Amino acid sequence: MKSYKNIYDKHLSIENLFLAWQVVKVTCKNKRDLFYFASNLNTNIYYIYRILKNRSYLPKRYHVFLIFEPKPRLVMSQCIVDKIVNHFVMSQYLLPYLESTLIEENVATRKNKGSSYAMMLVKKYIHYLLYHNPDKEIYCLKIDISKYFYTIDHEILLEKLEKRIKDKDVINLIKVIIKETNQEYVNS
Repeated sequence: MKSYKNIYDKHLSIENLFLAWQVVKVTCKNKRDLFYFASNLNTNIYYIYRILKNRSYLPKRYHVFLIFEPKPRLVMSQCIVDKIVNHFVMSQYLLPYLESTLIEENVATRKNKGSSYAMMLVKKYIHYLLYHNPDKEIYCLKIDISKYFYTIDHEILLEKLEKRIKDKDVINLIKVIIKETNQEYVNS
């Protein structure tokens, strides 16, 4: 199994943070926060760069609130800076070094994948089952694991990441991000 060292500074750049911003500005629903962030865009991106470069990044508290449409559910939203850092970590430190280990059906945040690709996979498997088992009923179980990321064992997750990513700065940054999901105000 290949492991990766010395990747923290290799990928940390203003350009890569701008790329993360480009994704966040399209996917974020809080237009007011986007406007304020964009009004000082260069300064804000440089601020993120400096705190990551100094290894002093600490996420802000999640904004936790309820929505009731289409059904009641708890929403945990992050500030723009944290969203950019998360996307940067995912796109620069996780996907490039873990992509080869992911199963095809893992379509979340992967290039050329997503809900359309997932739907194509489901149809493909249903057709396969129908072809190979024409006389049998086929069942499909649709589930949602409530608060999945907040309830998985973070120690096991980090242990698995540390086997592939040997850069302590990257692992420490991921630990800081994960730790915020395990705060008392989140769990209560």
